[in-house]
Amino acid sequence: MKQLTKTTLVVLAIVAGTTAGAIAQKKFVRLDPVTKDLYRLTYINKGECQVRVEVIDESGTKLFSERIKQKKSFTKPYSFQNLNLGEYSFKVIDSDGEYVTKIKRTEEVYMVADIKKIEDEKAKITVRGEFMGPVSVNIFNRNDVLIFDDYIDQEKGFEKVYDLSKVNAKDLRIEVVTEKKLLATAEF
Repeated sequence: MKQLTKTTLVVLAIVAGTTAGAIAQKKFVRLDPVTKDLYRLTYINKGECQVRVEVIDESGTKLFSERIKQKKSFTKPYSFQNLNLGEYSFKVIDSDGEYVTKIKRTEEVYMVADIKKIEDEKAKITVRGEFMGPVSVNIFNRNDVLIFDDYIDQEKGFEKVYDLSKVNAKDLRIEVVTEKKLLATAEF
């Protein structure tokens, strides 16, 4: 994607991966965040793909437009690194209509967490992002009583495995939180 502006700001693109549309089980259009500045467009269609991709700012100005013609489905990365703060519309237009995903760029910190069950009684916490701050891992029992907490103050991402067999409780809930927001939650 060609450079849209020269401004380099610490920004966050907030999108959890939005399904933009599916028509008659034959089409799938989705834009997923890869990092705070990089998104991946997935376009699945039975047959030839002829689409137009556009990026439009809050005032309605078209900042980017391209036509894509493929013999089959495709994925393609799009960088939003040089956009100013604000909200943008990412449009995918084909013969069936227009699929729009909103991209919001703010100065918030980019940080994501993932909780996965590994083995029988272990949980792996993965936290990643470009700017890290303190993170708390809290484990609650079925009565919502905090039975374990771990405060991690690192400037970079991390992975940590928690052995839940050492916690004498069933029906656990794990939360990964910062001072300002819940990053992930899971029940075991």
